[in-house]
Amino acid sequence: MSFQESNTRKLVLRKTDISVRIITDHLRSMVFMIADGIIPSNEGRGYVLRRIIRRAARHGNLIGINGRFLSDMADRVIAVSGEAYPELVEKQQFIKKIIAVEEEKFRFYNSAGYRYYSGLCR
Repeated sequence: MSFQESNTRKLVLRKTDISVRIITDHLRSMVFMIADGIIPSNEGRGYVLRRIIRRAARHGNLIGINGRFLSDMADRVIAVSGEAYPELVEKQQFIKKIIAVEEEKFRFYNSAGYRYYSGLCR
């Protein structure tokens, strides 16, 4: 392996590591925010939640995860933290539903925007 190949591989691994860390950190945040009663919206705390969900979904795309994945991964956050925070277990289905709906909206608008942009570039 040449020096350049080695450095390129390290850069790819570093970017993947950063994306994984962002996804896990954002997952914890979104699960706790939704459990506290915050729902995605266009204002205030709801907007922050929306941005957190969408940024995590975007980083999933960057590392090759296609389709919905955040709502499934929320189960792991709830399993790990559920004993200390029983409200997470009580609201598990609600949390997963909110994440799934917002993630699906993001994927729809993101793909629609990409198609529109691709049409302009032709």
